[in-house]
Amino acid sequence: MQVGNIPPLVESNDILDDPAKLDERWDADGYLFFRDVIDHEAIATLRAQYMERLKDQRMVESLTAPPVWTGVPSKDPKPIERMDESSWRGLVEHPSFHQLMAGILGESFSWVPIVSYRAKVPTSTPASDTFYGRHQDGYFNEGIDFRICWVPLMDIGADLGGLTIAPGSHKWGPLHDDDAPPLYEIPQGRIDDSAWRRSDYKVGDVLIFHNLVVHAALDNVSEMLRLSIDVRAVPASSPQPIVGRVVDFLDETLTVDTRNGVRRVQMNGDTYVRGIGNARLRREEWDTVLRSGNEIIAALDDDGAPTVVRSGV
Repeated sequence: MQVGNIPPLVESNDILDDPAKLDERWDADGYLFFRDVIDHEAIATLRAQYMERLKDQRMVESLTAPPVWTGVPSKDPKPIERMDESSWRGLVEHPSFHQLMAGILGESFSWVPIVSYRAKVPTSTPASDTFYGRHQDGYFNEGIDFRICWVPLMDIGADLGGLTIAPGSHKWGPLHDDDAPPLYEIPQGRIDDSAWRRSDYKVGDVLIFHNLVVHAALDNVSEMLRLSIDVRAVPASSPQPIVGRVVDFLDETLTVDTRNGVRRVQMNGDTYVRGIGNARLRREEWDTVLRSGNEIIAALDDDGAPTVVRSGV
């Protein structure tokens, strides 16, 4: 399917001050898309930090020009790896972002340190499957009731691709193949091509969606790197995950130092310990995540047993 033929997202600026209609649209579609609501200077500050990292890797030639890719590959698995916490918090704590989320959620909330810094390298050979990589974040983060906020850090047209989602798919249940470890991908053909939506994105836009809404990153067939970020907010009324740094992991007991003191979690064979790319780790691989000093996020079920443990930002 051609990216330019994907129908656009429904914009919700016209109901921004109507909580009842926002809730109704959220329940029906599983997403809210807003135009030009995030402060441009806050976005520019974060984009400048991206550009510095890309320039250090010689992936771009200039800090101020558009991010035209030089052809030099990233020296890391991702062009933008972990950044200082102040980088993403500077964006989400800006009044324009904070007030938007507070109004939408109608309650206090917290940002969990699950942050994806995106700098998508161009490709000259687009995938035959337009929606390759389709997934539901909630499948890999059971027990963490977050809202995903995807923010373009530049204008993103059809050639740059951007994000596409399948509205209403939060009502379809988990679509991943439980019998296909370690990534449990959603099989091609499970979602009809007609279900997908995307728009041409502009600086200041934000797409907020349910963690079970299926989404995919489209191919970038431009000459530029595609810059964006996604962050995640948990309403205060939802169960709060454990966030902190690993003290130790001994005799199947995980000890975590959090802002509210030390927590101990008894691990078991059903716990989804996540590795790179959402892969479920085998027991002998758990130490790669549960190592001393590593920031982790853990969700617990009603009995206090961990459903998922993953690295933080």
